[in-house]
Amino acid sequence: TGRRFVLLVALLIPTVAAAGPWTQTQGSSYLKISAGYLSTVSEFNHKATRQDLFEEDPGFEDGSFRDMNLVLYGEYGLFDPLTLVGSLPLKALRASRTGLVGGGLLRQRSALSTVGLGDLSASLRLRLLAEPVVLAVQAGLDLPFYGDAPDNEGPPLGSGEIDAQAHLLLGRSLGQIYVSTRIGYKRRAGRLHDEILFGAEGGGHWGRWLGALRLDAVRNVQTPPDIYGGPIVTPLPGGGGVLPDLVIGDQHSLKLNPSLTYTLSHGLQVQLEVLSVVSGTNTLAGTQWAIGV
Repeated sequence: TGRRFVLLVALLIPTVAAAGPWTQTQGSSYLKISAGYLSTVSEFNHKATRQDLFEEDPGFEDGSFRDMNLVLYGEYGLFDPLTLVGSLPLKALRASRTGLVGGGLLRQRSALSTVGLGDLSASLRLRLLAEPVVLAVQAGLDLPFYGDAPDNEGPPLGSGEIDAQAHLLLGRSLGQIYVSTRIGYKRRAGRLHDEILFGAEGGGHWGRWLGALRLDAVRNVQTPPDIYGGPIVTPLPGGGGVLPDLVIGDQHSLKLNPSLTYTLSHGLQVQLEVLSVVSGTNTLAGTQWAIGV
C-alpha cells in the first residue's frame, strides 16, 4: 500500500513540456535555471473529485507530499531551422502519512524522502514554416537518470522507463503579443499507457516586462483506474485475497501556468511562475511556485 501511494504522487509531478515553435539561430543558445517548490495534501481521485490524500484508503490518513526541485533547461541552435532542446531536474521529494492499525487504535506517523536527478528530456525542434505562421515539429526521449525505486519505498524520481514523445507546434507573433498552440503524443514504456498532450500559450511585452499564460493538458489513452477501491481478488475458493494488478500511474490533468519575466540586462532575465493543477484524474492537486534566471 505504501508503494501504491508514492507511485501515485511521484509520477504526476509537473514536468517541462514542449515550448513554443520558435527555434534558435545557428550557434545561439538559451539557458534557464529555475528553483521550484510544491507542497500539497490533496489529490484528484479516479472520478476527478478533489479530496485529501488517502481519503479513500482506510489504512492511512493525514497524507502530504513535498517537491523541492532545481531544473536546468536549455536550447542550442544546431542550424537555423534545427534546435536542440533539453531539460534535467534535481529533486528532493518527501511523502508523509499516518498509518492506522486496529481501526485506528495504533497510529504511526512516517515520512520518506528521496533526493536525486529526474528524467533527462532531450529532443530536436525543426522549423517547417516561418511565415505567415511559425510551424515546427519536436520529437525526443525522456531518459531516466536513476536506478530502481528507492529501497525504503520513498517517492520515486520517475517511472524508470524510457519514454518517447512528439509534438506539432504552431505560433504567431503580432507585434508585442504572441500566441502558440501544440499537440503531442507520448509513447510510454513499461506498464503505463500512452498519453495525448495538448497546450496553448499567449503573452506580451511591455518595456522590460513579459507576461504569459500557459495551459497544458494530459489525456491518457486508457481510463485511469480506481487505485483505492479496486476489488480484492481471490484466485481460489476460500483462498487468500490479493490486490488487483493496477496500472496506477495513468492520469488525466489540466495545468495552468502564469508567469512574469523581467529583463535585467541584455541576455539576462528573471522569471516568477506559478503552475497549478486545476483538475485531473488520479493526480496531485496543488500549486508549484518557481523562480528562474
